[in-house]
Amino acid sequence: MEATRPNGRRRSLSLIVVAVLALGALAGMSQGLRSCSTPETKPESSRPLNGTDLQKLGSMRLHNFQDARAGIHGTIGKTGSEITFAGWVDWQRPLIYLSTSNTRSGSPNILLQASPGVVAYRIGKPPGTAATPSPGPSGAGDPALPPATPPSDNWRVRPLGQLIKDKPDPVDSLLALIFSVAANQPDRTDLLEQLDARWLRHDNVLGTPVEVMIGPAVIPLRPWASPSATIPPSSASTQPPASPAVQGVRQVQPGSSAAAPSATASASPSASPSASPPAPNSLAAHGGAVAYYLDGAARLLRMEALLTQEISVQVDLQRDDRPVLTTIDVLGGGMIKPRAVTTVEAKALARMRQRNLNAGGGHVTVTMPVGGGGLIEASGWLDWRTGLAYLYARNLDEPTSNVLVLAGRKGISIKQFQQQKTDPPLPQPPRGGWVTNEWSDLGIKVAVTDIDVLLHEALSLAVSSRDDPVSLGKAAHRLRADMIGKVPVAVFEIPGQQDIGLPSGYARLRYWVDSTGVVHRIEIRTKTGGLGRLDLDVKSKLPALPRTVS
Repeated sequence: MEATRPNGRRRSLSLIVVAVLALGALAGMSQGLRSCSTPETKPESSRPLNGTDLQKLGSMRLHNFQDARAGIHGTIGKTGSEITFAGWVDWQRPLIYLSTSNTRSGSPNILLQASPGVVAYRIGKPPGTAATPSPGPSGAGDPALPPATPPSDNWRVRPLGQLIKDKPDPVDSLLALIFSVAANQPDRTDLLEQLDARWLRHDNVLGTPVEVMIGPAVIPLRPWASPSATIPPSSASTQPPASPAVQGVRQVQPGSSAAAPSATASASPSASPSASPPAPNSLAAHGGAVAYYLDGAARLLRMEALLTQEISVQVDLQRDDRPVLTTIDVLGGGMIKPRAVTTVEAKALARMRQRNLNAGGGHVTVTMPVGGGGLIEASGWLDWRTGLAYLYARNLDEPTSNVLVLAGRKGISIKQFQQQKTDPPLPQPPRGGWVTNEWSDLGIKVAVTDIDVLLHEALSLAVSSRDDPVSLGKAAHRLRADMIGKVPVAVFEIPGQQDIGLPSGYARLRYWVDSTGVVHRIEIRTKTGGLGRLDLDVKSKLPALPRTVS
């Protein structure tokens, strides 16, 4: 997932963040955030940003990007029913890794990893974490930090910003907000100056003096333009949002004369889809108003925002907590550095399918994230010499949807089936109830699934003739070196027609190839945004597979 075209990635990230923040106020969130303490400062009046303020606020996102990583912890939701979170962000990859906790409700901890456009989550306390939340810098019970090495199994995936039960997920706006505070160049101060941004007060964060400024959640890109107009159709809601996800900032506590942001700095919680769009120079037109707590070096130590009238968020940053994060496999695994393949690599890829045919095949396991946060696991065998794949696929949430799958060169057959074993029955599959479709019918007469595409690709990776090394040299990219168990591999992508226009590292399929030229893993970028995979053990015993079903 971590392609190395910074300009393209920054543009993509900006669009994703805008799309998420434009999906609407986070109504329906029942857990919450404690009130912040009364600032220990003299009463001050807010004012428009002066030139020095504009330089500080304008450089904040660049500082975050240059520093790359930071620890983050905070709270989100309604006061008195807190969800707390703790973890880290890497703005350059970009990647967020969090553990969340709600001790009052007794809900299990949830691990989260997010990259632009996709969020993965794992329910349940991971091994090795504390049994109860530990006191954190906020003074409240912060959740235990996520394990440095994330668990490898049971991750569910969905697109960032996807509606949950017809409502936006508040965590998505939190993640989008964290992503939004980094950029590889400073904000344009001439554009910031045109917005309703304000200097609010002096304050301190854990003893560090800060200045609090009200600014936009999303970087202003051009004069008087609403970012919502740039949301691509695939990311935007089909209905206009009731209001931006970030509506304003927390109200100043009694005893301070610091003024709250003006009405144009936050969207009205009662706004309806038919309401007039926000003024182009308002903060509401740029993702909403956020309170940024900046130290003397213009580095962000805290940010606060109101997501609705009831739901608020506070994020504290620990600038010296900067571990290198491990990305889970479903989000792409290790960092990639795409480059064109060498002449030697192109020749090896040209013989890859011949080498696979000689290897014969072996036992396979499939892990596939599906829509609605579902997960399918399958196991069985792949025989490259006969052109057959025979698997038992288990839907971990809906066992009644478990199926046997027999795929061949001409088509694919499935049958609903229940059993305790993970591999399909041998020597023959059970009779009756099979539904067969030719490969050419998929996507035309019947819907095509990511597993269909993955199995079709796996079966096509064995032929007796060599492919064209010149064509592969022009198209293929080497992404990184990696390991599968104790086997060193190189990870490649070979973009197809469906990948035209995508940056390097974003092709739909990836191939993990050992030093002999044999594929050990195929990854597919699924409709969820996460990666599914097929792993092949070429050293395992390959039984005779059934050729037909009846």
